[in-house]
Amino acid sequence: MNHMNKTITKLLASLCIIAACGAANAQIKVVRGEAASTLSGASPSDVDRTAVMTAAKQAAWRSYLALPGQGELVDQIRANEQMFTSQLDNLLVDVTVVDENFDPASHRYNLRIKATVAESVVNSMLRSLSRGARGQANAGGGFLGNTPIMVLGMAREADVIKSFLEKQTRVSESARDSENNRSKVSAGGRKAGTELSSERTKEVTGGNREAKRDKVNFKVGNVGVLNAKLPRALLQNGIKATPYAFLMKPCRLPNPDNFSKQYAASELGELPSTVLAQIQENLVSCGKVRHWVFASMETGGYGSDPNTGFSLATVTVNVQLYEVDTGSQVASVSKDVSGRSADQTDAIKVASENAVQAVGDIITSQVAALGQ
Repeated sequence: MNHMNKTITKLLASLCIIAACGAANAQIKVVRGEAASTLSGASPSDVDRTAVMTAAKQAAWRSYLALPGQGELVDQIRANEQMFTSQLDNLLVDVTVVDENFDPASHRYNLRIKATVAESVVNSMLRSLSRGARGQANAGGGFLGNTPIMVLGMAREADVIKSFLEKQTRVSESARDSENNRSKVSAGGRKAGTELSSERTKEVTGGNREAKRDKVNFKVGNVGVLNAKLPRALLQNGIKATPYAFLMKPCRLPNPDNFSKQYAASELGELPSTVLAQIQENLVSCGKVRHWVFASMETGGYGSDPNTGFSLATVTVNVQLYEVDTGSQVASVSKDVSGRSADQTDAIKVASENAVQAVGDIITSQVAALGQ
């Protein structure tokens, strides 16, 4: 019996680990939708319920598009809105009716739902659009042609939050009040008069307060996921990319080990202007690429997911695409993604991988659109 109990315990532990891993790697976004309709019948029919359910799903989808951090993803979806709204049954899963109400007096039927967005399906549809647009662009002498783009990746992580106390300034003014009576005696011994002196004292306190915002200190992050996954994501979508390291020697590019700390410590997460200028100048003289990408990844927003208790991390990826000849920026994308896992390091990894994949899909769409 003890042996059987131990076996069952091990089996349950294994199932828990599998469930945790599955939840850690899933990007879960729960949305809600509501719809209502005035009916002609005495009660809602199946046709009525279906119509109101469809309207509630459309409302839930719109709430997904309104979530913060969607950026250019929303632009790509709205440009192909009919394609996505026709696939709501595949895009919204685990649909649950939260509230259903019918008022016989007004014949008003109301339905509220919640659902999970299948972001893997969303990204797959975006990739299909990207490949289609990419093929059309190439057929017409595309924007990038067969020339690869160079990818430079930088990463930083929130390390310490430096807190500032309120600065207080006090002003005081003091004086003292006293009275002294002293008699004057004449040479003949008689009182000649009284001398009166007065000194006034008061204290006034007051002043102002100056509250300063907390400051987040960053350290150099793990750029390996970005450098390895973004070129691959672009290649999957038909765009050839070469890592920055491969062009350092032939194009005499500055070593990122020398400026990665400057990027991490910068106020807005930017490359030093001198580094940008040197990269641009050397790429022009080198002539091996026509465009290059600067991709920066910032990790922060640590916390705990209230629903699962897992560690939570948020990754913001920003990507700028530059033209080498002119130095002008021809495309940009920004994406926020949260990752959840039993371990904070794994949560960062999950968020990073999904964010980079999403950015690769979206920037491919932008490049293809520029080629049309």
